[in-house]
Amino acid sequence: MRLPNPADLGLKSKTAMLPILANRIVQKFEIPIENADDFKLMLLAPNGESWRIKLALPNANFFNLRQDGNLHGIERTESFYGLGDEQFPAEVFSFKGVASGVLRVEINTSESRSAGFLVVSSESPYRLYSYINTLETVRGNSVGLIASLFDNKNDAALAGNIRESSVRIETPNGEIVRIQMFDDGNHNDAAADDGIFGGAFVPTQAGKFVAQITAKGITPNGETFIRTGEHIVDVAASRAVFEGEAFAKSMTTRA
Repeated sequence: MRLPNPADLGLKSKTAMLPILANRIVQKFEIPIENADDFKLMLLAPNGESWRIKLALPNANFFNLRQDGNLHGIERTESFYGLGDEQFPAEVFSFKGVASGVLRVEINTSESRSAGFLVVSSESPYRLYSYINTLETVRGNSVGLIASLFDNKNDAALAGNIRESSVRIETPNGEIVRIQMFDDGNHNDAAADDGIFGGAFVPTQAGKFVAQITAKGITPNGETFIRTGEHIVDVAASRAVFEGEAFAKSMTTRA
């Protein structure tokens, strides 16, 4: 049985999930608004109601987002986010008539032990396409991560738009590892300067790794963007274990 091409198993993301740490006085974010249509911020955390959040629209002063957002055309709603039974409470802030530019956000989590995410989304057609370049995720073997920008409206890959890209990896024991991605033809990417970025890490333990790719750049319209892509990498202790698990999964899928 032929295994699928990893490049065909990638994810298209129109959002950016920005990690928010617990017990921090102030965390500052600068978020580009490259498409004002249906622009939204979502706070995703189990106990985010104790967070203190200030926001400044492009070229404007800060205000309390929860208390005064409605005065600036920002609608707040409560929702849930997740898949299946894994649902988490979320606050959604929908912006109306916001101008393009840089949105500044300051979040104080000093009174909370809960971490979470600030999720940025809009109806921009430009997606981050990312994938893991191997199906053999085994301890001691290199695992490559690939990222590029994709025009979802015209179904076309784009080159020259990502200016920087990196990966945040959470290991099974909770350690955070950061690696840089490159478009030089030497880091699991294709040719140099073709818009495809690559990077790699070598897992030294078995278990579940969570890899978040962050890409920043300029859209074909000349506006700044940020996107993230999240991948779960299940690493086997040995190739024998990997092959057994892969076979079991493929049989389950076929059934």
